[in-house]
Amino acid sequence: MTPLIKITAPRPLSVAPRERAFRLLDDGLKRGAAWIASPAGSGKTTLIASYLEARNIPCLWYHVDNRDADLAAFFYYLGLAAKRTAPRFRKPLPLLTPEYLMGVSVFARRFFEELYKRLKPPFAIVVDDYQEIPAGAAFHDIMNLGLSIAPDGIHILVLSRSTAPPAYTRMIANNRIARLGWEDVRLTEDESRQIVRGHKDLQLPDRMIGLLHDKTQGWVAGMVLLVESAKSRPLTPELLDEFTPEEIFGYFATEIFCKASPQEQKFLLLTAFLPSMSVHMAESLTGNAAAEKILLSLYNRNFFTECHFKDHHMVFVYHPLFREFLMDMGRKRIPEGERTAIQQRAAALLMDEGDMESAAALLVNAGDWKALAAVVLKQAPALIARGRSKTIEEWLARIPPEALQNDPWLLYWKGVSQLAAHPAQSRAYLEDAFRLFESGNNDAGMLLAWSAIVATFLFEFDDFRPLDRWINWLDDYRRSNKALLSPEIEAGVAAGMTGALTWCRPSHPDMGAWVEKALALSSTAADSEATMRAYTNGAVHYIWAGMFHECAILIREMEKTVGPQNVSPLRRILIKNTQAMFYNTSTEFREQAQRAVLEGMQIAQETGVRVIDPLLCFQGVISSLNEGDLHRAEDFLGEIERKQLSGSRTHSSHYFCLAGWHQLLSKNTRQAVLFAEKSLALNQETGVPVTEAIIRVLLAHALHASGEHSEAQEQLARIKTIQPRTASAYFEYLCLLTEAYFLFEGGEQTPGYDSLQQALTKGRRKGFCTKIYFWLPAVMTRLCAEALEAKIEVAYVQTLIRDLELVAEAPPIELQSWPRPVKIYTLGDFEVIKDDKPLVFPVKAPRKIIALLKLLIACGKKGSSEERVADLLWPNADGDTALQSLATGIHRLRQLLGSEQAIVRRDGKVKMGSGYCWIDAHSFETLLERTVHPTSESPASPDPLWRTVHKAISLYNGAFLSESGDAWSISYRERLRDKFLRAIKHLGSHYEDESLFMNAIETYQKGLEIDDLVEEFYYRIMKCFAAAGRRAEAMAVYNQCKRILNGVLGVDPCAEIQVLYSSVSTPRP
Repeated sequence: MTPLIKITAPRPLSVAPRERAFRLLDDGLKRGAAWIASPAGSGKTTLIASYLEARNIPCLWYHVDNRDADLAAFFYYLGLAAKRTAPRFRKPLPLLTPEYLMGVSVFARRFFEELYKRLKPPFAIVVDDYQEIPAGAAFHDIMNLGLSIAPDGIHILVLSRSTAPPAYTRMIANNRIARLGWEDVRLTEDESRQIVRGHKDLQLPDRMIGLLHDKTQGWVAGMVLLVESAKSRPLTPELLDEFTPEEIFGYFATEIFCKASPQEQKFLLLTAFLPSMSVHMAESLTGNAAAEKILLSLYNRNFFTECHFKDHHMVFVYHPLFREFLMDMGRKRIPEGERTAIQQRAAALLMDEGDMESAAALLVNAGDWKALAAVVLKQAPALIARGRSKTIEEWLARIPPEALQNDPWLLYWKGVSQLAAHPAQSRAYLEDAFRLFESGNNDAGMLLAWSAIVATFLFEFDDFRPLDRWINWLDDYRRSNKALLSPEIEAGVAAGMTGALTWCRPSHPDMGAWVEKALALSSTAADSEATMRAYTNGAVHYIWAGMFHECAILIREMEKTVGPQNVSPLRRILIKNTQAMFYNTSTEFREQAQRAVLEGMQIAQETGVRVIDPLLCFQGVISSLNEGDLHRAEDFLGEIERKQLSGSRTHSSHYFCLAGWHQLLSKNTRQAVLFAEKSLALNQETGVPVTEAIIRVLLAHALHASGEHSEAQEQLARIKTIQPRTASAYFEYLCLLTEAYFLFEGGEQTPGYDSLQQALTKGRRKGFCTKIYFWLPAVMTRLCAEALEAKIEVAYVQTLIRDLELVAEAPPIELQSWPRPVKIYTLGDFEVIKDDKPLVFPVKAPRKIIALLKLLIACGKKGSSEERVADLLWPNADGDTALQSLATGIHRLRQLLGSEQAIVRRDGKVKMGSGYCWIDAHSFETLLERTVHPTSESPASPDPLWRTVHKAISLYNGAFLSESGDAWSISYRERLRDKFLRAIKHLGSHYEDESLFMNAIETYQKGLEIDDLVEEFYYRIMKCFAAAGRRAEAMAVYNQCKRILNGVLGVDPCAEIQVLYSSVSTPRP
């Protein structure tokens, strides 16, 4: 049956209306669908065709055959039918290509919904010959789904020799399908009489018509045969008694066949080889010029022959019963050799008409493997593009193994037909094809097979190590100076090599050249799918190489070039996955990353294309870890667990790696180690160097966090050996950061700064500003603090801090250069700096809000209880009112400072948010505390310790909130003043002990700038000048001290100063 006949309604005969059956159909279709089940030859097709014509209901007629067990074929032909029925819709219905196979039901729902939108009610869809579908086929569930969602006015009529299979039980129980059986379809005696009376050349008494009806039990086929036989042979009751209804067809068909002329018999036997035929085909096959007359006679006599119109030409189809009868007669009467020749001729005619599938079936029966192979080679590209790989597989399965194994093109297409569903099995056939192409010096075949072999590894996503062999082969091939044969082949090879090198050998010297070539060829390629492959492979390479700027350009070009309307749903999802991969590399695109993941998953859900779900979930985990959302990351990890990853060690390795990061960030360090080790073990079986580097970075930090420092160092050493194989500047950057962190943790400051300098210089030059594969905010906070302390790449580090939002629980509070949004100066003039600009308090800003800010600062970095703060600011209010006022004040102060993080409320306490606000007073205290109460972050040697004291002193530019007279501010002011003066004394004494007299003098003078009544500082300065041999300066200091003390306090300097003055003023002998 040609494709068009398969979807063409039969031409109804001029038959008397069967009103009883019509009324049953009217009632049945009120439920939306009707299942008409009756034996072969009972007139189902004629009944429904005449009913639809009588009711003036347009229809889509679909003839089911064994091809429809392959759902891809069913949806393809149904799509053709929809196009013929509703030509105004230019966009074709989707094809069931391999990527839909994990979600066929979703695809089917979407397909039927779109189909129904194109049909204008009232409309009927007729599914004829349903019995051709074998039991257990997925077709039953798909059709049941199609029936269940049919809208009002769209009627589904199913014609079958059998009752509805179990898949329809629920719809039948819910009264959604009307059932018409044999009793409803078979002829009444009046209808049998109308059939007989319609034959003007036959006169039978009513009693004989009654006997014919009783004998056939209303079976249309039997009645037609008996009436036809009665024209040439008298029928008697005795003769009728000899047969059961089942025997009637065979006996009387034989009788009629034998009464035909030899030319007509030959015509019938030969044309039975054709599932459908035009007059021209029948004439060509039989050599009978009366073909049209014979066929029209059969049709007009209602003798088991349907007539369709194709392009205004008549096409005839024998009823299955009649064709089976003729085929059986042919097997008995036509010698085997002659029958084979007829099948070959019939196949040639069908191929001319474009019915390759029917032609292939005849060639299989004829055993003409050479001709069948020609059909395969001609049809394979188109059928596979339509998702019809199963058809190609079935044809190739019929070809004897010895014929198949010696033909490289047949092996090639056998491999390609299985590539998506069974990549490993496909590879074996493709490698056999490649060897045959190579031995025959067929360059085009070799390169096509090479591209397909590489694709099997990317589809399988398991062990990439064997790709080395194929990379080496192409390198050797190119060195032989052989040119690629066509742009299409060249584009496929370039895209394949890009993918192979990215996953297997990114350090290949021609890696960049292959990426550029693939992208250049894709820009002119007509195949948008090939273009998409080049873009996705190129994006993965750029990301792993740390070429984020180049990837940004590529993504923009991809979005502009490959619109969603140009590619399949699979590629649309891959576009979203590729976008998410890129967006996850930059904090600038955090929202876009999550949106791309969700949009990709939405497309997958709507279309049923679920093969990319794990990749989207991986990007969802990465996006969540970038944002520090561990709960959302856990949800994505759980979704990955529910997917089938057992067949892909690469997928499984990536899963355990991300799960390990999740555990490490959740402080489950031992679990993180176990996941990392499991990920690494799988990676060693897959041969992907970039992912090995990613995993070992995780494992090194997990081991270090678990206290296994020597093991962590071993992993760091392994990362250093792997990094050159990745050819990735980004992984070199991560390696150096890890090394610097481990050195700092071990107290090795100088080499730590060296590694940190290398890392940050590289990061600045490459523009790295991402957390990807280094989700360690505490580690980055430490490294950035060390960098600012040592003044390493300060501007770049500040950018990292801002963009990575490094606001850990305990950031380096003492670092003024840490780029917090708010800086508050209280030691000296009071000033608030927000986003590098002085904050101007609104004129109407309540004084209590400003007072609240100052009070919270005076409470110190640890803050105070909410009750105490409320009592200090609202002493006259009752407890609840004061606390409510405090809550309102905190809310307004947060608005003023620009963030909830500015004020921290927790467990009944309130304090300034140190991660958001830098405060000079708090930083001053923290620095001094590090010198008095050493911590793991305190200086490890004396020199840095005194530098810390010096840094603290430099922050003290005056009394704390000197203009405030509140008791709480005075108390904190005095505490800070005392700490400052003690720090001056300690640092000055240190300099004196080291004979650094000028440094000591400078320190004491800093103290006098703050409090010029401290006599001890005058005394120490005089001693330093004296020790330095600068007696005149020492006496000048005495005079200054005396003048200030007399003027302010009305007293002279203390006795110790007087004695020292006498000593320095007396001339030496």
